[in-house]
Amino acid sequence: MARRGRKSSRYTSSQPCTSAQADEDDSMDDEPRSSTQPQESQDDPFEQQQQADRVAHLVKYLLGACHSNQSASRQLASKALGFNTKQFRSALAGAHVVFGDVFGYNLVESDNKLMLCNTLTNDNFEYSDEICGRYAILFLVLSHIYMSGQKCGEASLMNFLTTLGVIDGDNAVHETLGNITRLVTEEFVKERYIEKEKSENNEISEVEYKWGKRADQELTPRAVMEFVSKVYGNKDLQSWQQQYDCMLRKERSSVTV
Repeated sequence: MARRGRKSSRYTSSQPCTSAQADEDDSMDDEPRSSTQPQESQDDPFEQQQQADRVAHLVKYLLGACHSNQSASRQLASKALGFNTKQFRSALAGAHVVFGDVFGYNLVESDNKLMLCNTLTNDNFEYSDEICGRYAILFLVLSHIYMSGQKCGEASLMNFLTTLGVIDGDNAVHETLGNITRLVTEEFVKERYIEKEKSENNEISEVEYKWGKRADQELTPRAVMEFVSKVYGNKDLQSWQQQYDCMLRKERSSVTV
């Protein structure tokens, strides 16, 4: 929340404000002030059409740039479309509405990147075996990361997938999905479902994985915990106290935002 700034005084401590000066100030404040800059009319049909065109061009650009769960650079988008800062900001606001109302996407900004996150349920869609398998692995990976304390090492992740039979021993190539190691550690990272970071343990030089920005938008800790609960025969969510407390904190923070 932006803090309300204090009204600055034109008089310094070395120049005390006299009663005459104060009266003069009050009279000046009462006078109508004319603006030297013309005010943009929101009812101008030409400007409205120009704005609509800019929004349409930005939406089209982002649909192309953000295909296959990729992200788009904010600077490159503005430059490619020839928008100045004010025009791009206005078009971006309009694009947020279009993506939400028309396409069912949430347009998310993170680290000067723009990405489209799905807000629709998948109940009414049919997907190929490859896509279903891909997202099944993604959900399992994100569940493992969350239940491991919101981050885990690569060895833990690969052992988990081996235990599930997704990876067969030293063979990380799946019949339908291809190289699982590359899918998890590169493609999911590139799509911002997962983030990589160096381990905080100085004794171990291992990469750790945690949820990425897209995962935070499209998945909730409660969905993960309810899934894990079913796997364990509808076990009480509070059986995993640390994860349960983290889930409640996230839910409370999302309400207050």
